[in-house]
Amino acid sequence: MRHRDSDKREPEVFIGSSAWTEKTLVGKLYPTGALPKEFLGLYSRQFHAIELNSTYYAVDPQAIERWVEAVPDDFRFCPKFPQEISHRKQLRGCADDVRGFSMSVRAFGRKLGPSWLLLPENFGPERIELLLEVIDAWPSDLPSAIELRDPRWFSRSPESVRLRDELFGALDRKGAGAVLTDVAGRRDVLHQRLTTSFAFLGLAGNGLDPSDFARVDAWVERTRAWLDAGLRAVFVFVHQEHEGLVADLGEYVKQRLSEALGRDLRGPTPVQRDFLDRCV
Repeated sequence: MRHRDSDKREPEVFIGSSAWTEKTLVGKLYPTGALPKEFLGLYSRQFHAIELNSTYYAVDPQAIERWVEAVPDDFRFCPKFPQEISHRKQLRGCADDVRGFSMSVRAFGRKLGPSWLLLPENFGPERIELLLEVIDAWPSDLPSAIELRDPRWFSRSPESVRLRDELFGALDRKGAGAVLTDVAGRRDVLHQRLTTSFAFLGLAGNGLDPSDFARVDAWVERTRAWLDAGLRAVFVFVHQEHEGLVADLGEYVKQRLSEALGRDLRGPTPVQRDFLDRCV
């Protein structure tokens, strides 16, 4: 875990989700009658960051300019690498594309969070050289994270261990991270290995099942320990199959982290709640 002992700033905690455009958030997180053009501004008053999936499909400089103007200074956009890089070319010959994307996301300015690369499900350790080329092409001054999904990255075989160590060593030297994914049925992607000064967590809920809240409680304790050890920032992105429920789970994350850290964090306050009888 990289950090500077001399850095006395208070660690940052960003709570977010992956969409501000969902109409199901009207009357749930947004006021009844809210218009689509108002959604991002309303979202940014509740959540602190966004997993920006739209950049996976296209990077629109004019849209970025509008988005930046719509949110407060402490909001963070975390843009997803374009599918042209990750899925169409599958990282082959992508150094120029990577550099071009990095130049595009600089338009977010101080509101830019980590950019994240979602690898295909079958992108395994045998293609590590392609991944190392992408890591090398990404500028060191821009935060980034890679989401590994192929189970072979987490195998205990000697070769997988060797290649995994090689990858995490490269991430550490670059100051890049690996996404932590807390999702039912895939505990291997919850690897707990930090290579940079921030943690990037995707927390997938199960419809506000009691296990959702138990997992949040465990993450709160882990996050507090990491921040005490010198971690400088944590990004927690909550997900639910029913998008409206992210407000409930996000509020619980905010409440528990605020209590643990002794400060009032920004997070959602739903207009209507579905979780109160499930987490007490």
